[in-house]
Amino acid sequence: GAVGVLLDILPVARQVSAERALAVLNLLCTKPEGKAAIKEHAFAIPLLLDMILKVSDRGSEYAAGTLCAICCSVNDVEVQEVALRAGALTQLLLLLQSHCTSRARRKALQILKVLHSVWDIANPCKWDHATPDLTEYDQAVIHSLLPES
Repeated sequence: GAVGVLLDILPVARQVSAERALAVLNLLCTKPEGKAAIKEHAFAIPLLLDMILKVSDRGSEYAAGTLCAICCSVNDVEVQEVALRAGALTQLLLLLQSHCTSRARRKALQILKVLHSVWDIANPCKWDHATPDLTEYDQAVIHSLLPES
């Protein structure tokens, strides 16, 4: 369907085309069928994460919005783990440190808060799957962004 075609063109699309494709994916997430199709695509999460900071501020906003829609679903730990393995922490922290739009910032923070629930509760900065070790700086940034429990 349309989701597969849009995701397939993202890596090779020029800036304007990639931004439009990301906008359409973001709109498709407003419907359950669109959200399900994006979740089912094997490379959707890595591709969306890869588009953050590569296209434009608006493109980063659309990518973060789409990721938020698919990662912040209730009890969808599998999708959240895929996002963590695909490097969501790094990309979202880079997005937050950039001069991104306020909407992109809100979406990135929302995703980080949801992904926090997947990490080890006792030490949220030490996720024992395929996530590389975080630097002390990354840990400090994450702790400053997340609400105190």
